[in-house]
Amino acid sequence: MKKTLIAAMLTFAAINATAQQRIDLYPEHPEWKILGGKEINDVPHIEYYPAPADKKTGAAVLVCPGGGYTNLALGHEGKDVAEFFNANGFDAVVLHYRLNGGPQAGSTFPRSITM
Repeated sequence: MKKTLIAAMLTFAAINATAQQRIDLYPEHPEWKILGGKEINDVPHIEYYPAPADKKTGAAVLVCPGGGYTNLALGHEGKDVAEFFNANGFDAVVLHYRLNGGPQAGSTFPRSITM
């Protein structure tokens, strides 16, 4: 019983040590949403994925997921990339940035190019 409890506590500590941390980029502007074609109703933020302590290299990488002008590919171009770098000893930061959409529409990809 005692060994099981110690193993459970160590597992819990390891999970918490490698959990990502969310940091909002503009906490004073909750109206600034990510938006985009999928209407992501969330504020711009970063997620910090620390490398496991036994693999840390001291280096970090900023991951800016693609997806075009209206979407963020946060799975395979965000979280999965961060986990790959973590497995290789790098801390990773995934950027959830603003996209055009709705009331905050701005520059967009030119639909047609005239010469």
